[in-house]
Amino acid sequence: MSNAAHSLFAYGTLMFPAVFRAVTGLARTGLPAMLDDYARYAVRGQPWPAMLAEIGARTDGLVYRDVPAAAWPRLDDFEGSFYFRTTVEVTLTDGTRRAAQTYLARAGTRTWLSPRAWSAEEFRRRHLAQYLARGV
Repeated sequence: MSNAAHSLFAYGTLMFPAVFRAVTGLARTGLPAMLDDYARYAVRGQPWPAMLAEIGARTDGLVYRDVPAAAWPRLDDFEGSFYFRTTVEVTLTDGTRRAAQTYLARAGTRTWLSPRAWSAEEFRRRHLAQYLARGV
């Protein structure tokens, strides 16, 4: 397996270790990272975001390393049919570039996205506790 097959770039709810653990069963701490030329938007009427390719944009997130093969089907199920998994190249805070898997909104979903950027802090403050209480 390549490094990308072992790493996840999380830019939404999976950035929260409690959500990542609830989905995968793994206790991990992610490394701060940035993804150039992708933008994160709120999904209309939902507490989570979606990401699309957008030249000049930058999305901050976390890279979880050493994600075992058994966790990927759980992650795919969690993300559902709205998203597809693909390989991207992220930049860690020390400038190191790393391939990672991430989930992008499928083609044709742009109208489901709000024009406003998604806020991790707003999610934490307004939705995280309820999100975890309902079992993710």
